[in-house]
Amino acid sequence: MPAMPVKKLTIVLLVALMGVALQGCKLPIERAQASPSVRYASPAEEKPQGGKVSEFESLFASWSSSSGSDNSDTVQTEIPSNNSNYIYLTFDDGPDPKWTPQIINLLARHKAVGTFFVIGRSAVTYPELILQEAQAGQMIANHGYNHMDLTTLDYGNFFLEVKDTENVVREALSAYPDLSQNVVPCLRPPYGAINDNVWTFAYRLPYDVSMWTLDTNDWTGLAAESILDNVLTKAKAGSVVLMHDGGKDRSETVEALALILHEMTLSGWEFRPMCTAEGQQAPSW
Repeated sequence: MPAMPVKKLTIVLLVALMGVALQGCKLPIERAQASPSVRYASPAEEKPQGGKVSEFESLFASWSSSSGSDNSDTVQTEIPSNNSNYIYLTFDDGPDPKWTPQIINLLARHKAVGTFFVIGRSAVTYPELILQEAQAGQMIANHGYNHMDLTTLDYGNFFLEVKDTENVVREALSAYPDLSQNVVPCLRPPYGAINDNVWTFAYRLPYDVSMWTLDTNDWTGLAAESILDNVLTKAKAGSVVLMHDGGKDRSETVEALALILHEMTLSGWEFRPMCTAEGQQAPSW
């Protein structure tokens, strides 16, 4: 075999060396591409994982999702009232099928709680009105069964006047045991007639004797504007206001009550129950 020229041999060797070099450089590149542990995210995909940033994102997402809601599930905390401007509205001589429901509706409209001193014989005749009073959140107190002058009675007859009234009221509410808390142990003697026996007999039962400090004089037939003026000019914190929801035409009383509730509510007054199941809330006399 003839010898290869030196120049040609040199060229062949150079080509071979270049191929080896290229092959050696290719191997690590192929392994890097095949590695499953390396992935380069685009800038748009980059996002920190875990830690405080993720916590913040979760909170932000919850804020954003609720920002357009009506917050219907939000619990509203009722702040107890410390208003010093309050009076006690009381109503005697009911229930009456014409006037009592109108008064109940007016009180409910203004979120006012009154105390109704009911006559036993009227409660027997209109037990549905006793139920209406209790269901409206009003307090039901005692005005005697026959509207008698209690100062003239011995203890036995006094007991019957008061307890018979209480019994018929409780009977009217017997199908609704939860409403028994609206029957309150307060007695208003008819005509405001009191003596030592009334105090003593009431204490035995036991009942609080519940009078008044502001007489609207609605029982005299005053016009609504005059009844309103009596209340607005004489009311002070803790006044016990005497009105009537039975006995005779009480249209002026109803009209006056609507004005009283409107005017005094606008002025920041509240209307609280004179009596509760625990007894009299207003000062005793």
